[in-house]
Amino acid sequence: MLWRALILVMVAVVVSVCSMPQDGVESRFISIRRIIDTIISAGFPVEVHDVTTEDGYVLAMHRIPYGRSGPTAERRPVVFLMHGVMSASSHFVSLGADHSIAHTGQQKLHYIGHSQGGTVFLVLNSMKTEYNEKIASAHLLAGVGYMANFPNAPLRTIAAMTTPIYALLLSMGLVEISLDALPILLPNDGQKASDYCFGDIKYQAFCDMIGIDIILEDSIIFALEMGGSSIKQIAHYGQNIKDQAFRRWDHGIIRNRIIYGSITPPSYDISKITIDVTMHYSLGDILLDERDVLAMAAVMPNTVPRQISRASFLHVDYIASSDVKELVTDYIIEKLDAAEGR
Repeated sequence: MLWRALILVMVAVVVSVCSMPQDGVESRFISIRRIIDTIISAGFPVEVHDVTTEDGYVLAMHRIPYGRSGPTAERRPVVFLMHGVMSASSHFVSLGADHSIAHTGQQKLHYIGHSQGGTVFLVLNSMKTEYNEKIASAHLLAGVGYMANFPNAPLRTIAAMTTPIYALLLSMGLVEISLDALPILLPNDGQKASDYCFGDIKYQAFCDMIGIDIILEDSIIFALEMGGSSIKQIAHYGQNIKDQAFRRWDHGIIRNRIIYGSITPPSYDISKITIDVTMHYSLGDILLDERDVLAMAAVMPNTVPRQISRASFLHVDYIASSDVKELVTDYIIEKLDAAEGR
């Protein structure tokens, strides 16, 4: 059965990651260095900042403080870019300066989030409504929230087994997953990594989940730039896909009652989000359904849905397609300029 095959895939990740800790650390340093080199080679300055969250997680954030022409006294808008699940900041610059999409003293910033980056926005501003006053506008690129019509059948099958799969991985001591082990995961039969995204259904589902690049290159290099993810993070998506909901972590009936005061976790109330939001979506996206986008836009008072004009535009195309500039980025820049009165 498919779910058994996927469990084997997940277990293979566990074994591979746990058996190669040093290689994993080394590849992450290589990835960070690659991000910096990519930005510098395009003629831009770059800063790296470590931010520690309330729960002790250390995040590396990359900042481009000014343009190629150097510092200027001109007031410029601040734009915060948030990547998707299993992704990293490198994906916002991987296409180069011609295609790709903070200390400033400004009171507001503009937010751009891809996939899970959209989820982060929806959760933050529905639960901590004070941030509605700190964000001038937002562009969600296939921002994942509502799951009532989740379109990917293989992932729906996996999601139905979220609880036992998550318990299995925890029992093996795994709390985080990265793609350092992807070459070991795939059979050594001479095929390129992207070939599996079109072949065996279990690999197709895995590629859909992690967003492996199938556009730019038939190589493993894109995987090496992945940032990894918490297992719980992925399991939370699985819970919401299974329950066709957009709500907080499900601890189980007893702990839900203790923590939330109800046997089911509360839904995120996105009607509290008053920011000017544009929700970009495409008909070719197999991880986000148009009906869910329109349903979210109908609830959020200042939100506009925008369909990408190319019907075959994929979930990963926001960071990987050569035509993303003309289909998405130019539109966003125009809107940001208008919002700043430029």
